Amino acid sequence: MVCRYSAHVRREFERAKTENVLLSNFGLASFQIIYGVEDQIKELCFTGVDKIAYRKSNVEITWQSLLAWCVFTVNGVPPNSQIHKACNYIIRHYNELTAYMDYDMVLLDNNATELAIRALVMGKQNYLFCQNDESCHYVAVMYTFFATRKVLGINPEKWLSEIPLTPKEKLSELLPQNWIKSNPQAKV
Repeated sequence: MVCRYSAHVRREFERAKTENVLLSNFGLASFQIIYGVEDQIKELCFTGVDKIAYRKSNVEITWQSLLAWCVFTVNGVPPNSQIHKACNYIIRHYNELTAYMDYDMVLLDNNATELAIRALVMGKQNYLFCQNDESCHYVAVMYTFFATRKVLGINPEKWLSEIPLTPKEKLSELLPQNWIKSNPQAKV
């Protein structure tokens, strides 16, 4: 299964407002409906098959209408325009954009993850020259640990202070998702 996150294409419609407010607002209004359904799902605490059924009955028609509108619109705007780019993205990736409707665990977008790793992405230019593949691997592992720690709300000082005290054979206990279970008081 390949999924694409809606936040990316929604941003394209936001950018298109500088070129054509009317057309971009149609795309944005469609996404407002789509995100509204996800908000309703959270409020109603739907999971599993209930979540899938609710998505399909409340948002599938919006996606289909958006696709039809994009197919029509893309032919009437300049190929280098922002609205063309947004519509073409939906046309090319429609199946991946709508795949989340079939899986209750798949999110509409990954904004929370992107926010959590923003510092890592911003610093990627600094990490281009790690000297070798092994160093790059260690950097990736460390950033994964720190991003997970951040998402779980673990106090970094308390977590890091245990590293020198932990025997090698118990290092898996320091994985953030394991460590927080035995140290719930260490949340920030």
